[in-house]
Amino acid sequence: MRGPVAISLVLEEGARTHLDQLIRAPIDLLCELNLIDGDQRDVIREINVRWGEARGLAIEVRPLP
Repeated sequence: MRGPVAISLVLEEGARTHLDQLIRAPIDLLCELNLIDGDQRDVIREINVRWGEARGLAIEVRPLP
């Protein structure tokens, strides 16, 4: 996905770590796989993170205008 994006992460309820520690790895993976243009603020314009009904981790990336 090229250009600015919004990323939503849903983390499995009950994971035994702090929420902030679980954000970096998925973003690094998106960059490493060239699914987004990078992790700079002009690329990632929005991040939403929550605990929820996910098996491990659910990631949604959507383009922004």
